[in-house]
Amino acid sequence: MLVTQQSQQPQYQNIFNQPHSTITDKKVHRKSNNELLLEFYRCKSNIFYFCYNYVFIEHIGTGLDFLFTEEYMHPKFRRVLRSIFRWDHNVMLMASRQLGKSSLICGVLLPWTLTFYPRVRAVILNMSKDAAQGNLEKVRYTIDHLPKWMAPKDISRSKLKSYIEFSNGSKITTYYYSTTRDPKTLARSMTAPCLYIDEVAYIKHIRRAYTSAQPVLSNARKLANANGYPYYIVMTSTPNGVEGDGKFFYDMWQKAVDSDMIFKKDENSNYEDIIDDADEIVGDPSTNGFVKVIYHWSEDPTKDEKWYEQQKRELNFDKRAIAEELDLKFVATENCIFETEQLNVSKPVQPVSSSRFYMNARMDWFEDVRKLDKNDYYLIGVDTAWSLSSSSAFPAIEVFSYRDFYQLGELMVKLGSVTKFAKVVKDVFDFIYENVSERIILCIENNSNGKTVIEHLIEVEQGDYDKYIYYDKKNEPGITTTGKTKELEVAAFLDYYNQNPKIIRSRRLLDQMSAIYRTYAGTIKSDSYTDLFMAACFCAYTRKKTYLKILPMLEIPQEEYMKNEEEVIKMNLKMNNPNDYLKYVTQEKLLQDIYSPDDYGVDYDNNKNDNKRDDYGDILELYANIINI
Repeated sequence: MLVTQQSQQPQYQNIFNQPHSTITDKKVHRKSNNELLLEFYRCKSNIFYFCYNYVFIEHIGTGLDFLFTEEYMHPKFRRVLRSIFRWDHNVMLMASRQLGKSSLICGVLLPWTLTFYPRVRAVILNMSKDAAQGNLEKVRYTIDHLPKWMAPKDISRSKLKSYIEFSNGSKITTYYYSTTRDPKTLARSMTAPCLYIDEVAYIKHIRRAYTSAQPVLSNARKLANANGYPYYIVMTSTPNGVEGDGKFFYDMWQKAVDSDMIFKKDENSNYEDIIDDADEIVGDPSTNGFVKVIYHWSEDPTKDEKWYEQQKRELNFDKRAIAEELDLKFVATENCIFETEQLNVSKPVQPVSSSRFYMNARMDWFEDVRKLDKNDYYLIGVDTAWSLSSSSAFPAIEVFSYRDFYQLGELMVKLGSVTKFAKVVKDVFDFIYENVSERIILCIENNSNGKTVIEHLIEVEQGDYDKYIYYDKKNEPGITTTGKTKELEVAAFLDYYNQNPKIIRSRRLLDQMSAIYRTYAGTIKSDSYTDLFMAACFCAYTRKKTYLKILPMLEIPQEEYMKNEEEVIKMNLKMNNPNDYLKYVTQEKLLQDIYSPDDYGVDYDNNKNDNKRDDYGDILELYANIINI
């Protein structure tokens, strides 16, 4: 009978960040019972110790095997296992082909679970019967090669069955979709605390099956947690587009927590540390609770360009297959407005730093903000989600340089109100202002929610933010998006991107770009997320509209630019509202005509100047209203 351990941490939740020595004593089975019991406990307590000392993986096609020692445990694999035991036990691994993602789960994680926890249930969900049998064989191979004193006995009567049952009561079962099976029946089969979904992007009707299974999965996980048993959901796959069978994986991936944001390399060793605020990042309610790990073939020291070229040949130089199977790119339909070749040229990079703003919103920076060129301008694109409560809408901010138009920063957050998001926008502006001063343009969409952000910045916050908001229409701050202007906004971004695909540095933005397509009716559409993409489009559109005005200012050093406050005011008026600028210039000329020391001196006591003094006062008042002083 299971003993409830609600007040204790499960034994398997140990810290797995210390080096582990490999056992050299091959006669370990000759040890005393107490020594064997201690060794059993070591393996149960630490999955890495178990792996490095006892797990043998078969070399497919050679009949040989190798001990899965520390040198084979890539840092990305370590992330997967550590994330399972550290956080909410939900992990997604996207890895290029032939990197061993299924071997990690079926050869290490599942055998460890089934061996050291009696009467545990585990399920593997596959895209086909052959894949299911292959995964079962990996589990069986590892357990068959464990020492007899450790391994549970396989009591399954036939290796052709879709399950393996062990003498300790544990059982692993595989399921796969077939045309004769309703997805709901598939979901009812997933009643286990340990679930592995292999090549999830290629399983038909997976969204329906997974959604239907959530209640039973949740209940199984609760029972396992209460009794100190392991529980987890692990998904592995390569991308399979952004529609059809692959849409579920794409959507799940978009809302998962990027492991690069919570792991960092330990400067004193080859291991990685978990950052201090990792729990907050993983617990962010705007995410789905999964930690996503991406393992590109170029990160494997055994793979090189020669291997890559050979794989391309094996894929018959299919551009889509290469992008998905090797380069891990989500490729849209044939109607995607971005060419696959262009998307492949873009190389996402890891942020060099991140900043925390209001409500703990995190901005990722792809350059050192402290070293930005102060003679450049900086565009802040703001897309306020049409529904902050929508599961598919995320308020987003993109920051681009003006001169070369390359991506500098990115923020995507889920908040409960537009006002809170407006405060995030303010904080981002203030942060950039501290580093580059006046040369900022706020590119904010003025739809219903966006207008609320604009009004908050102008009427509530103190800081003359209205001077920095781009006016798409006279007397109306912000960017108006209609069916016609959206085409122009997207076209502006597309133009800059086609000139240089390397301007985009964020994987999240690239993933959204791959889902943008043109319908047969000619309209631009996406069936998934567009928040980051539209924020970037606002930046591109604003640059197109202001380029001839801003270009001369790029040649003026910041110090010289700031010497003349009047020129700053003129520039802001010209950039924001040309109509106000014309009024300002007209009034300035009137000032010179009405009051000139050469003609009238400074003697206001002279009665003949009274009318002109009154006019002058009226103009000064109007002038003050225009420049908000």
